[in-house]
Amino acid sequence: IKQGFIAPLGYKLVNADYSQLEPCAFSEACGDEKLQQVFHMKQDLYSSIAINVWNLDASADKKADNYLKNLYPEYRQKAKIIALAVVYGAEAGRISKLMGISYDEAQEVIDNYLDSYPGLRKYMEECDTMVCTTGLVKTKYGRTRHLPEAKRLFDIYGYRLLDRKWVKSKGLGETAWKFKNMLNLAKNYRIQGVASHVVNRAAIAMSRKFKELGLDAQMIANVHDEITCVCKEEQAETVRDIVRDCMQNTTKIAVPLIAEPLIGKSWAEVK
Repeated sequence: IKQGFIAPLGYKLVNADYSQLEPCAFSEACGDEKLQQVFHMKQDLYSSIAINVWNLDASADKKADNYLKNLYPEYRQKAKIIALAVVYGAEAGRISKLMGISYDEAQEVIDNYLDSYPGLRKYMEECDTMVCTTGLVKTKYGRTRHLPEAKRLFDIYGYRLLDRKWVKSKGLGETAWKFKNMLNLAKNYRIQGVASHVVNRAAIAMSRKFKELGLDAQMIANVHDEITCVCKEEQAETVRDIVRDCMQNTTKIAVPLIAEPLIGKSWAEVK
């Protein structure tokens, strides 16, 4: 399908997507220094999580990313499952199904994960408190999602809605599910909101730069963390440099943002 999206005669497409934008936004929103250090040291995020959660050998003379990818790929895959899922609200029942382990094993994995990165537990608690007391959540950049029903239910029942035995005894299963879902949305939004902020500001910045320099170029598509531009063929390298600079430097967060644009005739060529 992407081969069917072709630049006009005399023009080229310039396309870039962010490298691991959601994990970057995740480490920014959570504020966990240990997670952020992974990106600054250019390590593999999921390998680093696996090392800490399962206490794997990561000797100083071995690079953690290659070491685990080559010798313990199954642990890295497990780390990919829990990395965002736990912070987005997945509990032991869900994790046990995703990983094919017992409920108790899944709970141990979750506890090890949150103990390894204390900033994550703090972030989750902050999100719960924010949405329960104000009925909304905000990103550090001011993007807001209103979830007034979370506050209403909290005012009536408090955190007892998270107590399964109590909920069952009161016949409040559906109400508890709605409450838990809104808590999960609050945690998700503050991360996704950072990613949206990064992409949107980059798109605006590059569009302004094209106009400022009088380039025959424009942004024509945005798919999640990917931005596609079209420009005159002879201006393609200039546009590529602008796209890279705007995507990496317009918004500065706690970790480096990486985007490497490609130039081509069709959308398939620049993916």
